[in-house]
Amino acid sequence: MRNVVVRGLDINDLDKWVTSEVGLWGLPASVYQSGQRTQMDGVWITNPYSGAMSGALSGTYIGETAEDAQAALKLLRKSLRDGLFWVSVLTAAGWQSMQIIRSGGLTVKWLNEAKVFQWDTQVTSPDPVWFRGGQGPDGSLDSSGQKTYELGLHKVSGGLVFPWTFPIKWGTTTTTGEVTVYVPHAARLIIEIKGLVTSPSILITQGQDGYVLTWDGLTLGYGETLVVDPLRRSALLGGSSPAIPSIREWPGSLSDGYWTIRYSASEYNQVSKATVTVKEIM
Repeated sequence: MRNVVVRGLDINDLDKWVTSEVGLWGLPASVYQSGQRTQMDGVWITNPYSGAMSGALSGTYIGETAEDAQAALKLLRKSLRDGLFWVSVLTAAGWQSMQIIRSGGLTVKWLNEAKVFQWDTQVTSPDPVWFRGGQGPDGSLDSSGQKTYELGLHKVSGGLVFPWTFPIKWGTTTTTGEVTVYVPHAARLIIEIKGLVTSPSILITQGQDGYVLTWDGLTLGYGETLVVDPLRRSALLGGSSPAIPSIREWPGSLSDGYWTIRYSASEYNQVSKATVTVKEIM
């Protein structure tokens, strides 16, 4: 029996909600390809990655009246509707949250003259990581386990000298498009670019190490976004449609320490912003 929040629905009233989560605290299966070694024992394998992880949410609601129970079920069905959502659990280490999607139907069994109901559903986490922090009433991850920085575009007057070598010398620029952040070993770095912007580019550096991601010819209109997760090699327009960088040097990992993120584009536009978020992983 735990304190649980599902997509902003606070089911922490332990006198009414008794909720449990199963299968989400282990490790997902590794995903890789393999083949028999030529005239040798054993097999070769590609670099392994974590796959999705399946689990279940279930519980019991104990209402004072049948109307009370019906209203609670309505809220539960709303919180478990289609799409990705956060589930947050209060543990001895504090609130932890994972993003999941319902992969099965919602089963409901009524008891005690419809004042009580039991429920359960199957869920899947495509990114099975527990982040530090809970969630707000709107179902979004709160800021307790993350730090956020906002950048404007660099306004370059000196220009670059090619080919690039690290550390990069940028010439005469403003400093509005650059931020240095501390990235713990157990953390996720998320960069969200907001239009209006053409051919956005992200540079991630630490000393002699550097990674460049550029989307030549891509234009984001007002209100449009590009969400970049460098460690997962993911870039999504509007958070859902893949946008493959034309120049891509994905970091396999980011060592514990301070990293500098620089946001630039083919043309300067004071409206465009990039938000850098460091999310701590439990």
